Amino acid sequence: DPGIGCWTTPENALRIRSIEEEGHNLLSRAKRRAKEKLVSTIALAGFGADLTGEMRKTDGPANAFKMADSVNNAAKEVQRSARPWDMEAPALGPLMDVLEEAAICSADVKLRRQAEVLLLASARRALEAALNCVEDQSLALEDAIGTARAALRLVELEDPGDLPRLKELAEEEVHCAILRELPDALPEFHDAVAKGDIDLVTWLLDREQANPSATNVRTGIPPIVLAAKAGDVAMCKLLLGRGADVDGRVSFLLRGHYFQDVAKVTPVDIWKL
Repeated sequence: DPGIGCWTTPENALRIRSIEEEGHNLLSRAKRRAKEKLVSTIALAGFGADLTGEMRKTDGPANAFKMADSVNNAAKEVQRSARPWDMEAPALGPLMDVLEEAAICSADVKLRRQAEVLLLASARRALEAALNCVEDQSLALEDAIGTARAALRLVELEDPGDLPRLKELAEEEVHCAILRELPDALPEFHDAVAKGDIDLVTWLLDREQANPSATNVRTGIPPIVLAAKAGDVAMCKLLLGRGADVDGRVSFLLRGHYFQDVAKVTPVDIWKL
């Protein structure tokens, strides 16, 4: 109880004040250290974009070296963008670490917002690269989704841009990517498609037992062609929704519709039927 006399003695009061001062000093040092890390990490992560995303010009000879380093890092980012399987950009880890540390001690808000913008941009690039990846897309998507989730947890901006939408799109695409990477489909899958058994087809696809684009080893016909030949629009929609490749013959077979240029037929054309 603070009212007890022992807490009001001069010795105890002096001790309490010294503890409070030490706590304030520790917090000040933590904020200063976090601010220094934010400045250096932002300089290494990019061109020091401000909240509007525009180039921030700084003066002084020391900043000239930082700008040169930023340009070099930007060139490295361009090189890494040509390697979509290399998801983790050099600045991504440090950005997350410094933002987590800065949030604990409530460091400079403006610098934190700048770092958050750069983090969102890096996570967005990782998702875009994963969505356009050709080989091992499922692994690339899972890595990029994990990065995006971690970034969204750290970011305190009111508007994180289109990163949440891209993350949801990638989460939907993971399942399709896993199906497309399966080496083959079960014979039961092709039989179910031919018979129009949409429940069995859905069951097999949900359990990742069949590649919706794998051709029948006996006939060499893709599942989407079998469904289109039977005029089964619901089956076609299911297969397309699970990432099946569109065969040019589908445009001629599905309900008698004819496309002038079968080479340009897209899933959208099939969905409109």
